[in-house]
Amino acid sequence: MCPRQHSCSGFTLVELMITVAVIGVITVIGVPGLKAVLDNNRLSSQTNKLVSSIHLARSEAVKRNASVTLCPLGSDNRCGSEWRKGWMVIAGGEVLQVVDVPDALVDVSTQPAALVFDGEGRVNVPGTITIQRASYVRDEGKEKDPMARKVEVTIGGSVRASKVASDDDG
Repeated sequence: MCPRQHSCSGFTLVELMITVAVIGVITVIGVPGLKAVLDNNRLSSQTNKLVSSIHLARSEAVKRNASVTLCPLGSDNRCGSEWRKGWMVIAGGEVLQVVDVPDALVDVSTQPAALVFDGEGRVNVPGTITIQRASYVRDEGKEKDPMARKVEVTIGGSVRASKVASDDDG
């Protein structure tokens, strides 16, 4: 307590403890929701990068009137076998784009080993590429990742990105 002659400023110990308790409760409630938002943003970002790379490969194939390949990132600018490391766009031995997937929380799996677009923009083999959180890939007993995305490429070269859960529920 301050004598009436002096003006007091600052917080009392009780006020400070109440403030810390309120901040603690807000943090406990907010952090799990923030993780879900961040995971969702990571998946959306990787999906958008993949769709962009597919569009680049297709447009370059039409522009050059030659085959252009989108394949998993390997070593020494060669196609690899694991999409989870990233992907690259190659035209006649020239690397047009390389996309790394540095985030260990994202896993990319696919049916085609690579997508090869011809000079008319068609793909050799249609395929579906799935992007999901890596924690769902490691735990085989877990159900499907509810945030997973898939990118479908038709034989005509058109691309469709969607959430896996919304398509498979029916």
